[in-house]
Amino acid sequence: MDKRSTSERAHGISLLIPTQNAELTVELCIRSFVHYPDEIIVVDNGSTDGTKEIVKELEKEFDHLSFYDCPELPDLHHNRQFALEKSRFNWIARLDSDYVAYTSGDNDIRDLRKLVLAAPRTEPPSTFRIKQFSLTRDCNTVGIERSEKPEGRGKYVQGGWSELGARIIQYFSGMSFARVNKRWEGVPGQETFLSRTLDRAYWMHCDFKRPVDYLLRSERTNWREHGDFDRYPTLREYLRAVLPEKYGTECLKKAALMYMKQEFDPWVRPYDPATMPPYPETVELAAKGQLQLFSGSIVSRILPNQPRSTAHQPTAIREKNDV
Repeated sequence: MDKRSTSERAHGISLLIPTQNAELTVELCIRSFVHYPDEIIVVDNGSTDGTKEIVKELEKEFDHLSFYDCPELPDLHHNRQFALEKSRFNWIARLDSDYVAYTSGDNDIRDLRKLVLAAPRTEPPSTFRIKQFSLTRDCNTVGIERSEKPEGRGKYVQGGWSELGARIIQYFSGMSFARVNKRWEGVPGQETFLSRTLDRAYWMHCDFKRPVDYLLRSERTNWREHGDFDRYPTLREYLRAVLPEKYGTECLKKAALMYMKQEFDPWVRPYDPATMPPYPETVELAAKGQLQLFSGSIVSRILPNQPRSTAHQPTAIREKNDV
């Protein structure tokens, strides 16, 4: 729990980004959001790929970016809490390392900054709810809608449009992050906050991972929901028990390929530039070779073959109180 008073914080935005094996997207994320917050706090808790090296290079480039390597933090809400306690500003944006912001036009992330900073102090605290569109696996693939999937199947395959609750939160004394209903992390009590919903998509969710990381995300959630931490105190021990039962192998890579075939590949569809939002400008520039990236050879695997452009949807803004 962070017990600092609101008066101890400057007026501005602290962007909290957790990372764990995010080398496919973390540089696109940070470069696209760089003009949105007053500070960017990246906390890594266990990456085994090139994520940390990429962020360390970006830390040299951007003065308002701070990186913390904390492999001892066991879960996402611990990561968020660590970052919160390092933050200095009175608006907290809890985003993910696979969000890529729009940087021009009607959906420019800098316009969201203006909206947030112009919002008055409220009691209870205010939050912004954001619309987002999700790509999955790479820039050419989108998950089918949840309503089109059989119950219990493809539940981790992101499908098109969704609305995120309480991603941008007005800081208050005693604010903290915790695990919510075994699966998600969030701020306790956030359902009582004053909520302003924006129907404009200021970023795209680029849910790009390797097969092993998709499997680990699924089984990490299952481990939490199972809740038998006496029997399985760590994810590693849980995996040793469930992989042979589910996939007939103890090999993580083999199990991951089977997971993708059974629980991922049947529930995706092609990205359609005529009916879906355009790629963020950072993705387009990288695809054209007009943006030099520390992670260029890695990111090239997930970029579109031909950058596309079309009109955003939706564009209206509405306000409401979800108290």
